[in-house]
Amino acid sequence: FGQYLPEPFTTTAYSIPKTISNLAIALDTGVFDTPLRVAVNYVFLFIVFGSILSSTKVSDFFFELGKLLFGKLISGPALIATINSALVGSVVGSAVANVTITGVYTIPAMKKAGYKPERAAAIEAAASNGGQILPPVMGVIAFAMAGFAGIPYLRICAMALMPALLYYMCVGAYCHLSALKNPVLRERKIEKQTIDYDLMRYKAPSFVIPLVLIMYLLWKGYSVSFVAFWAIICVLVVSNLVPKKYRPNFKDVLDGFLEGGISGAKIGSISAVIGIMLATFTGSGMGIKLSIGIGTWSGGVLFFALLIIWVVCVLLGMIGVSAVAYYTTAAFAVPVLVKMGMAYETAHFFIVFPTAFALITPPIATVSIVASQLAEADYMKTAIEAVKASAAAFILPFLFAYSPTLLMQISVFTAEYWLDLTAIIFALLALQVIGASYLLTDVNILEKLLLICASAMLILYIPLNSAFLYVFGVAAAIAVVLMQVSKVKKISSSIQAEI
Repeated sequence: FGQYLPEPFTTTAYSIPKTISNLAIALDTGVFDTPLRVAVNYVFLFIVFGSILSSTKVSDFFFELGKLLFGKLISGPALIATINSALVGSVVGSAVANVTITGVYTIPAMKKAGYKPERAAAIEAAASNGGQILPPVMGVIAFAMAGFAGIPYLRICAMALMPALLYYMCVGAYCHLSALKNPVLRERKIEKQTIDYDLMRYKAPSFVIPLVLIMYLLWKGYSVSFVAFWAIICVLVVSNLVPKKYRPNFKDVLDGFLEGGISGAKIGSISAVIGIMLATFTGSGMGIKLSIGIGTWSGGVLFFALLIIWVVCVLLGMIGVSAVAYYTTAAFAVPVLVKMGMAYETAHFFIVFPTAFALITPPIATVSIVASQLAEADYMKTAIEAVKASAAAFILPFLFAYSPTLLMQISVFTAEYWLDLTAIIFALLALQVIGASYLLTDVNILEKLLLICASAMLILYIPLNSAFLYVFGVAAAIAVVLMQVSKVKKISSSIQAEI
């Protein structure tokens, strides 16, 4: 019926037989288009792999590791939740599944320590959602990119590594600054953590050995299905080469296969529908019209084109399925970005980020909904806090276009690499301090303004490559740190005088 719509929405008309052929019968389009092939050849077995890992209780190892690393810090409960959800998310492949697996024990632990329910839920949502972009397995959207764009999966892992580390650095900073600002957490007695070293010793191989196997087989060039199959076998074998107390029972493993099969089938069904959408989108000519429209609306300016595409990705991502947003947006947006001079793989990866993090973007933030229910918290407050914790995810994609450093497209032995990296780190941490309104003590208006200037100058340094912006951005950030140190000394001196 697109032929009856007014311009610019008028589309090509097809007969009923031609439409049925395009959408459901032809073996290379519609139902059987790229999304379904990706679901079969890339996604299904890794979904099963993630379910088997969960059923063998490898997440227990992650929780104990978190206690070992962060148990003695004020922000310990939140940082334990962050590393636990990050590691689980890196192999499970689903943000919602990650929250349901880890949130049932990380959220109560944070609430017990003194975190407000909304903040505990937000931290869990942000940490779980980040697993979609954390190698080696990442989320379904990474497989979608590999299959649709034809980019080797190992290359996608390499591109995702630095953004993922920067993202979790910022989530960790949010956790720690939130704890420092909260008087209940700041004054609480840190309980001595009891760490089960035996569990760590016997469960660690079930994660580490399959991880090494996955990276090795991908590096050798084997297919993703081949790699996933042997990763599943590896987990099953290694998890049973331990004392009986730490082995998974048969029912748990069977439940893991069942859950993986059901989840994989759901992804397959969704992928078939996406194929129908793509066939309609491209066959009707609407994709070409949207590509031309973005070029026109942006005035040929890359930044404005990125901003328009970012908004589209978030709006489509709110459906709750990242792959839908990625496929739909990539079909018309990538040609525009490539025409404007962006590298092909960078253009695809730019689209991946906002579609992945649309799951925690209000008003329809699927991951935040689940986390808020587990925490018995207000949904909208949770979603807003999750956006604060995930601030880096909304800025990093725009830097991909201007900084080859972020996507590992430049040697680490160059000055450009380290200048870009330090600028990005300072800028992101400054934004987290602004969001928390706390560093060493409360941050006042003047300090906030200085941090805003520092962050803006360091972000602008990336596309403009101006030494002035870099020097003054870093100087402004350091000035705030010195002001905070001075305030802390005055407060300490005042307390000593009163004593």
